[in-house]
Order: sequence, then structure tokens, then C-alpha cells
Amino acid sequence: MPRVLRECVGLLRRYCPTRKPVVVGWWYRLPWYADACDNGEYYLIRLSKTLTNSARVDVLAHEWAHCMAWSRERTLHGPAMFLAYSRTYRVLIDGWRPRSPMRWQNN
Repeated sequence: MPRVLRECVGLLRRYCPTRKPVVVGWWYRLPWYADACDNGEYYLIRLSKTLTNSARVDVLAHEWAHCMAWSRERTLHGPAMFLAYSRTYRVLIDGWRPRSPMRWQNN
């Protein structure tokens, strides 16, 4: 995994926690840019090797948000996912470093 992506994953683990561990990997033959799944023990994010450097960070933020929201809702792109995406985006793109963990309204 490229150094930039390793750094991004470290930031996400610190500032955007998930309920299960997240494994991020590269795939040569994905029919899309990325996907994420819950295999029961951990979340798996698969990124296509065809992504450009700038797109990798954006796509990783989006997929990580899915992992954060899955315990909150079953809708693929629902309100909880976009709330989580706003946090992952701000951490990775804007350089924001929150002082407290994310607080969900409905625990």
C-alpha cells in the first residue's frame, strides 16, 4: 500500500473509529473503483489499483464512512453514512483533527 494511503488509514483509525477493525487492500480487477463489505469479524475495503493518487484519498474517505455507519443503519447511502463521510472527508482532505470521538445521536 502506498505511504500516503497508509498515513490516511492511520488518521482514519485514530479520528474516525469503527466498531470492527478495517482492512484496506488493493485489487487489480475490480469492476468499479472501490467497495466495502462486512465479513462478520472485520470490514474490508477494496480499492482499485487504477485509481489516481488524488482519487484514492477521496474514495477511501467514502468507503470508510460506510464502515462507520453500518452499525447505525442498513441504508447504503443514508443520513448516518453521510454524517460519517463529512467527518472522514474533513479529517483526510481538510486536515481537521477532532478532539473527541464522534458522538451519534441514537446510540
